[in-house]
Amino acid sequence: MVRDILNTWKLIVSAPLNRSRKLSALNDWFRWQFSSRLLGWPVVVPYVNDSVLLVEPSMTGATGNIYLGLAEFDDMGFLLHFLGREDLFVDVGANIGSFTVLASKVVKAESIAIEALPFTYHKLEKNIRVNNIDDKVYALNCALGNEVGAIHFTSGLDTMNHVVAEEDVGQQDVCSVEVKKLDDILGGRVPRLIKIDVEGYETPVIEGAIQTLQHSDQVAVIMELNGCGKRYGFDDEDLHRKMLSLGYCAVSYHPMDRKMLEMNQANQEGNTIYIKKENFLSIELSVKNSDTFYVKGQNI
Repeated sequence: MVRDILNTWKLIVSAPLNRSRKLSALNDWFRWQFSSRLLGWPVVVPYVNDSVLLVEPSMTGATGNIYLGLAEFDDMGFLLHFLGREDLFVDVGANIGSFTVLASKVVKAESIAIEALPFTYHKLEKNIRVNNIDDKVYALNCALGNEVGAIHFTSGLDTMNHVVAEEDVGQQDVCSVEVKKLDDILGGRVPRLIKIDVEGYETPVIEGAIQTLQHSDQVAVIMELNGCGKRYGFDDEDLHRKMLSLGYCAVSYHPMDRKMLEMNQANQEGNTIYIKKENFLSIELSVKNSDTFYVKGQNI
């Protein structure tokens, strides 16, 4: 318990947006721990620019935004600097909508937010409503894969909920979820940016989106490759090679100085940003010239 708290504090003070405000950041953590338990209901907290998040204590992925500013700093910074008002963003594994709110409330882009679990989907809907972006976001309560059907999901693991392998059904608290293909959902529309965070089930999602990914207007994907695919027999290296074969390259992005560097392999600790290699220079110019955004008293 003590070790977990110390690790959390270390994470907080080392976060890019907290390096010049370490005491204030720790104070944010203390205030959240106290007030959220005292109130006992969802709290509306400031996010980026004029956006907000409706957050509960159990939302581990969302609460990180309270004291880190942006819980997934590099990837969220890339989204903010890369997307434009006229773009379409697809959020696969949207959870409560942290990325969707950035895209449609802050950047003013259009979003398709896809969340499989009904319980979490209702929280996503609430964050869409509290930010008044119903006209910008098309939300879907389904899973994605490489064929239409149904699969089982865990239902009590917050951001760690995942598809349950058939041999494990009956051993966990699960629910059945409808499965669709991203190509079918889009019906020929092409998003400029796709974010995929589905706890190891990324391979079938990609297989069901090949037509979209092959389109020249689809130029960037943010995808988690952290080894969880092994539970289904998938290999992250195979998926990385698949992305390369589709014309993408892996890059790191540094929001504070807006630098993008090509990497030889996928990021092993978090998300990997993939961009179409032929678009590297135009994307590099785009992120350098994008708007500035206000978060935690700082501009990025």
